[in-house]
Amino acid sequence: MTSITHAGAPVRALKAEDVPELDVPLEPDHELPKLQPYKPSIGGWIGTGAGALAGGVAGMTIGGIVGLAAASNAGGQGGIGTVVMGAATLVGLVGAGIGVYSFNKDRYEQREGAKIQAEHGTSTLDYARGMLHQFDHNSNGKIDLVNSTGLQSMDERVFSEERSQSRSHPKYDVWNDEWRSETERWTESRGTSAAQVWEVADGAPKDQVVTDIELATLMSSYDADRNGSLTTPEQDAFKQAHPVLVEDWTR
Repeated sequence: MTSITHAGAPVRALKAEDVPELDVPLEPDHELPKLQPYKPSIGGWIGTGAGALAGGVAGMTIGGIVGLAAASNAGGQGGIGTVVMGAATLVGLVGAGIGVYSFNKDRYEQREGAKIQAEHGTSTLDYARGMLHQFDHNSNGKIDLVNSTGLQSMDERVFSEERSQSRSHPKYDVWNDEWRSETERWTESRGTSAAQVWEVADGAPKDQVVTDIELATLMSSYDADRNGSLTTPEQDAFKQAHPVLVEDWTR
């Protein structure tokens, strides 16, 4: 049985003695379909061309206005206006074309990715390793349910992330009789606890450690068609039965 890796996660070879006696595999016996590179259809190229044309028209209009103003300031030299208008048109064409192409590419990847996931799913073992990797703070390939360090950052039952935010607004300074800009800064944090999931996944004997095999074994009970992969509905069923707790707070 081959091992499917997860980007960034510690990966070890899957050995026969690691896998308990199951009537459902932890990996599919064939390679799952992958998202193919975006290749625009005729309609996609037409849309990209139409967007580029619209951008060129907008660029020509803006360039014409700016060019006339520049020519007027330069004493009526028409060449300056022509150069400015041409450059603005070119920028508009290229920018709009790239924008439409990127938009269509993103839509394709979202649509086709969701379709592949819904029909074929993700390797159960790969899906388990992806979840485990988020919480594996010391990168040893497993989850330690006992936090011997006492440090919150090393508690592998919890995964947290932070995002800094700032907002500036004008404020009147009464003492100095002037307006000034005041910046407000704060940090948004999210804590995700999978403690309940780990407790259930910790198989017999319970050793306070969860491995990728143990987590995948738990997930495999939601593999309805028993093919070694979890589709979107099967993943949703697992999440509903074993939810992680998410708490948002701001400081």
